Amino acid sequence: MAKYTEIEIRIKITNGTCNIDTAQHPLNTPLHIQIQPNKLYGITNTSKPPKLVYRYASTGIGSFNESFKLSATADVWELDTELQYYYAETEDMYCTVTYEYERKYAEIKNNLIRCTTDTPDGVYPFEEKTITLTADNNCEFHVTPKISYYAYDETTIPWEWKYWDYEFTRVSESEYTYTFTPNNQNKIYTVSAEAVTKTDITDKYGLIAAYKPDKEILVQLSKVRFATPKLNSVNVDKAVLYVTTEEYIDTAKYMISLRKFYFQIETSVIENICLGPYNTEIQCPVIGTDIITLTMGTIAIAGRHKNVMDYKNTEMEIYLPFIGFVDLSPSDFMDKAITLRYEVNIINGDGLAVLYADNQVMKMINCNVSYPIPYRLNDRETVNSNIDANTNYLLSEKPFVYVKSYNAAVPDDNIPYKDTKFYAQFKDVTGYTQATEIDFEVVHDYITTTEIDEIIRLLETGVFL
Repeated sequence: MAKYTEIEIRIKITNGTCNIDTAQHPLNTPLHIQIQPNKLYGITNTSKPPKLVYRYASTGIGSFNESFKLSATADVWELDTELQYYYAETEDMYCTVTYEYERKYAEIKNNLIRCTTDTPDGVYPFEEKTITLTADNNCEFHVTPKISYYAYDETTIPWEWKYWDYEFTRVSESEYTYTFTPNNQNKIYTVSAEAVTKTDITDKYGLIAAYKPDKEILVQLSKVRFATPKLNSVNVDKAVLYVTTEEYIDTAKYMISLRKFYFQIETSVIENICLGPYNTEIQCPVIGTDIITLTMGTIAIAGRHKNVMDYKNTEMEIYLPFIGFVDLSPSDFMDKAITLRYEVNIINGDGLAVLYADNQVMKMINCNVSYPIPYRLNDRETVNSNIDANTNYLLSEKPFVYVKSYNAAVPDDNIPYKDTKFYAQFKDVTGYTQATEIDFEVVHDYITTTEIDEIIRLLETGVFL
């Protein structure tokens, strides 16, 4: 026994690390072994600790073992020991330490401007959590904050794994919350929010004010819209008589426009609505800024072929609210993160849709994001804009990208192929394939006859598989 002064320890830690490596270690010498997890991993079952197992070299059968203990540091195992040589006669031995950590946490990252969160960047367990965002002093949110992560799209068959933007819930103009439970299907949850400095639009324009009335305020306003007739004084002998005119004053003539917007507009203060010289005594929120930015989200479109076929034989369109379908160049947007933002003037509803590809501006389209509400008598509101009106606001559809790709190739001397005729199943052939006798068996009942006819037509003319 005296000839053995060292023993080998073999280390295998999955999703974690050990402070010692696989190597020979001295006997009868104090040894501290520590196992800790990689990021996002941890201990999910404390009843099964890792062990230092002494094994016979010839069979690998364990002879003796020592169990690790939980450290004061979360998700860390520790063992303090002195290595011995448990052997039978002259049997060589070695030790093993094997352990696998499980996914226990998800990472939350924040992209915040002029606002703070109670959930800083870090890792969090798979437990229900509420994130609260608070705008900085004298700031407010004009665009609803969002959290982005992967989830299944249950509207597709089969379900598709997609990256989604989810909106926070509004508590006030300076506070939003979002409640969710992180899960092991997502490694990173990204929170994006931007607050803007409160401004008074009256100070900016001087001559006008912009209000944000709701339905109840408009009803109140309609009741006091026509001002009381004026009293005209008339001197008769030594007496003064007052005569009322029958003409009421329509205070709506002092309104520049009344427009309906299809998104949240934040306000700064509450004041009485004043129409020209008339104070209606009706309180209404005052809009704090004239230009706001609406971030509609980001989506990545990946090419199917990972080569020039993704660009040459591909058409891309995007549906933009208030605009309609717009053609996109695959060379500009394919395999890139596409971001859509609207810059909006809330005074007249003018908007500018801006498309980014990997944060680079690639396309801008003019539009109007509001609907003028008729409010004048015997008059038509004149919209001071050169943007053509459209009715896209009637379609309550979120932005989406439509990609159509096709393979168009005719074999010739420049395309190598083998002219071989044989019977085969569709799943067993690759490359250029042209079929003459097609036995089409329907597996799923959701395929249409039109789709079946198109598949048969393509196979008869030749396709690349």
